[in-house]
Amino acid sequence: MKRYSVLIPAYNVENYIVECVESILKQDDMSLEEIYNDVEIIIANDGSTDKTGEKCDELAKKYRNIQVYHKDNEGLLLTRTFLCKKAKSEYILFLDADDKWESNILKTLNNYIKKYNSPDIISFGFKLWQNSDYISYESNRNLIFCDSSNIEKAWTMLLCSDKYNSIWSKAIKRDIVQAISIDEKYQTIKRGEDKLQCILSFEKSKNVLFIPDSLYDYRVDNESMTRTFDSHYFGEIIIVDNFTLKKLKYISDNDNNYIKWAENLLNKLIDYILAATSSLTYKDAKLNINTYIDDATVKEALVYAKKSCKIKTKIKAYLILFKQYRILQIIYGRKS
Repeated sequence: MKRYSVLIPAYNVENYIVECVESILKQDDMSLEEIYNDVEIIIANDGSTDKTGEKCDELAKKYRNIQVYHKDNEGLLLTRTFLCKKAKSEYILFLDADDKWESNILKTLNNYIKKYNSPDIISFGFKLWQNSDYISYESNRNLIFCDSSNIEKAWTMLLCSDKYNSIWSKAIKRDIVQAISIDEKYQTIKRGEDKLQCILSFEKSKNVLFIPDSLYDYRVDNESMTRTFDSHYFGEIIIVDNFTLKKLKYISDNDNNYIKWAENLLNKLIDYILAATSSLTYKDAKLNINTYIDDATVKEALVYAKKSCKIKTKIKAYLILFKQYRILQIIYGRKS
């Protein structure tokens, strides 16, 4: 059995897919033959309308450890599920087709797997990059191993913030990923799907290793930064955060954890308010935002946020509660 299955959903990424795949195949202290023996790469062309499919086929002809599947467009979550069924290695890693790996990722993971006796999940850091320049480093800071004696720590790290919610910054045992069943009501979600997958993976794991190494390069492109405002996306965030809160209540009775969860949701809500008020007329934005302010999950977040010891959190909560969107614009508005 190979050690790693690298799963790549690909949709209209003709400009990135070659760089993405070849970052897997150019690893420190490993020959191409060693990578062939250790890694299978499985790509799903998810109904691309550009030359992504052709480039994937060319890569499969060039490198013998690549499998390519062409399918109708279903979206990211269902495509990942499709890919998981094809994997045969010990660990699964997800790689978005417009991103890439650091050249030391396999060497680093191999060392930790040996040292910690094959953890169920390894969570690593990542770098943000734009136009070939690295703009920030997101590391886990400390090495933390969570097993049955302290597994609640792993859960609170995942559930109380969005720092650890990316599925592509984790190596997960294949049997765990393949045992996941995603409820039909979540299958078309486009916001928060990573966190959903992480929660379902954590549920089936006995231990999680958080490592400080930044091993993944996440591309921040101009298109994603100027994407057309979607007036419905916060509804999907609420669905995932409601799922998150239910899990948090199951594993913890600590109010401080609920407050952290609430602070995280309110920060995302403020980002949404700023986006809505800058993209719509103020009247339309207010009507749209009010539908979310009145949601039960948001109301619960406001209750917890008001219990916070942080003055800034209380201010955010009361401004949202009393629907003071213009003041939120002034205080938290993005600089142009």
